[in-house]
Amino acid sequence: MTRPPWHDPARAPSAGNGAGWPAGLARWDGPAPAPTDLPGRASGSAAQALRERLREGLRAALARRLREDEDAGAPPLSADARAAFARTVLSDLTEAHTTDQLGRGAPVLSPEDERRVQGEVLAEVLGLGGLEPLLADPSIENININGDRTFIRRADGSRYRLPPITGSDAELVSLIRDLAAHAGVEERRWDRGAPLVNFHLPDKSRVFAVMA
Repeated sequence: MTRPPWHDPARAPSAGNGAGWPAGLARWDGPAPAPTDLPGRASGSAAQALRERLREGLRAALARRLREDEDAGAPPLSADARAAFARTVLSDLTEAHTTDQLGRGAPVLSPEDERRVQGEVLAEVLGLGGLEPLLADPSIENININGDRTFIRRADGSRYRLPPITGSDAELVSLIRDLAAHAGVEERRWDRGAPLVNFHLPDKSRVFAVMA
């Protein structure tokens, strides 16, 4: 079972083991305490089909743009320009995918779920994955993830259980490895033979992940 990560900008706990988080903690209910964009994933085969197409298409488009800029002697895109480029690519890919699905009589997502999947893929490819909306919420002090269980604690002491931030343990492991690599951790290995990894995100939040 994977147990990453623990986020705490105020203090750095020694382990993200879920201590103090009641097993029966209620799931998020009602809009008042919720982040502006919950990290729950759009589900179902239609969402997964779009997700896979967007992942593949965005990665290919970014690689192609990088080669084109290098060939032209142009400087690499800034972070903001790269994100804007990615959003345009995702919008075009989504429109093409939906047109294809409708032509085949296959199910399509609502515009809201399309935007959610686009946000998931954008965060996965360019940023912090499903952690992105949680880390962007200044009222959240702690994030504790144990497999498909995600818990947060706000600055006022309230605690909530949220939907999973990834679709599987494998995706969660991949996310932690990518974050560690981006943080400059030289050893990318993180498995049962090397079950601990500890690093800081760009905003100085600490991540401590344990694989058990």
